[in-house]
Amino acid sequence: MLVGDDSEDNASTKVIDAIKADGGVTLCYQRNRPPLGQAGNINGLFERASGARIVLLHDDDLLLPDAITRLSDCWSNRPALTAAFGKQYIISGTGEVSQSDSEYLNNFFFRTADKAGPQDSALESALLQQFPNDGFMIRSDIAKRVRLRDRAEVGDAVDFDFGIRVALEGEGFYFVDKYTCKYRYTPGSIHPTAATVEYMFPIIERLEVPKTAERARTLALKRMAPFYVKYLALRRKRSEALRVLFSEHFDRHLRHSAKGLILLGQIVFPGLDPILQKIRPRAR
Repeated sequence: MLVGDDSEDNASTKVIDAIKADGGVTLCYQRNRPPLGQAGNINGLFERASGARIVLLHDDDLLLPDAITRLSDCWSNRPALTAAFGKQYIISGTGEVSQSDSEYLNNFFFRTADKAGPQDSALESALLQQFPNDGFMIRSDIAKRVRLRDRAEVGDAVDFDFGIRVALEGEGFYFVDKYTCKYRYTPGSIHPTAATVEYMFPIIERLEVPKTAERARTLALKRMAPFYVKYLALRRKRSEALRVLFSEHFDRHLRHSAKGLILLGQIVFPGLDPILQKIRPRAR
């Protein structure tokens, strides 16, 4: 097991020392000084990996006991497979599973029973973020070749961007309709949409995709459009905000709703934003 530590204190080192003392687990631990950042840390782990496949796991998440076997079995009949992944539980900072939040997360990202098995389009899977941020198993050669891009290029969307580029490079994804990973949700967790739009909306809007993935690209843009318009409005990028607001990627029903009118007001009259923020559409 390879561990890359970007933390600024000794907490991780103490945990590693305790695990080593118990025996039974071989750990190759590297403390990064100075810190490398998410992309640099993970790319370093990719380079150091020597096996045919890699499982990536962030520091606050957990694999279920049978996850490695379930994911590895996906290659039995599909040796050219690029990556495999399952469903994620949402857990609190103290480890409690939220079944309702877990079901919502997996439904939102199309990790459902009807999608089980090899995916018809890896690119569609990545655009819809069915391919998760971690807990997946991936061919080492592809991970080493694609690598994560850093914050200067993709902001907080390093995982989202990586999934798309892996799909473009590889030969297929496989979804296991079983829980394989626990994703720990904390106050510092990155919102899967709000924190990615600045970079990913333009990237996906420019992306040339085959017809099989066009529906997924459109849906991805529609999901991000309200967040992106808000982002542009707050930075007073009026013309670009208006272009996206009145584009096919912004849901027309939302555009004509009270929320849509507030967004329009924030674009056209940015000085009134503090007042508009206080307005709440009346419940029907």
